[in-house]
Amino acid sequence: MRRVVYGLWLSVAAASGCAPKGPQHPPEMEAALHRVEQEPNDAAGYLEMSRVALRQKDYLRARQYLAVAERAPHHDAMANFRLGVVISVRSGQYDDAILRCHRQLERKEDAEVRVLLAAILEATGDTPGAEVQRQLVIAARPDDLHQLIELARFYQRIGSRDGQRRAAQLYRRYLDKAPGGADAPQARAALLAQDLEKSVLRRTN
Repeated sequence: MRRVVYGLWLSVAAASGCAPKGPQHPPEMEAALHRVEQEPNDAAGYLEMSRVALRQKDYLRARQYLAVAERAPHHDAMANFRLGVVISVRSGQYDDAILRCHRQLERKEDAEVRVLLAAILEATGDTPGAEVQRQLVIAARPDDLHQLIELARFYQRIGSRDGQRRAAQLYRRYLDKAPGGADAPQARAALLAQDLEKSVLRRTN
């Protein structure tokens, strides 16, 4: 397996025009290459190579090195997932980022992953999908009152009259549960802003 993984990396590096030839690599890549040579079964070196390529905005190589890391016998699945999503989002491959989130959730329920998925869905225009994910987060973490605020903000961003109504309900729900909570000032300010807006609209109509 050690030879298979290292051979796979060599194939990727050669196909990317990045076969190890010493001084032509930036120092940070040299360090990652050295780590790979010393521990070819450890995904950490491949992940670092992927991160270096990502910082250089070389998304193709970043994805290729990540693919090698994902095949390494000893790897951090969560680190692979997070890096994969970042690469996909920064390279504009949102469908891949969404797919990675769904696959991760199939492996293990994770509210943070659902929050991330909701943000990506909203950014791509899938408002109903984003709403479902945020509601699932609240269902999974009923004691995390901050998620009420996050969902209220989401409804405010929608901008519709129904969205504003739902946002107000969530802000009031938060204040009922935590009148002295960290998000209470924002909830009160948001409700006050809505009341003032309604008052202005009544005077102008």
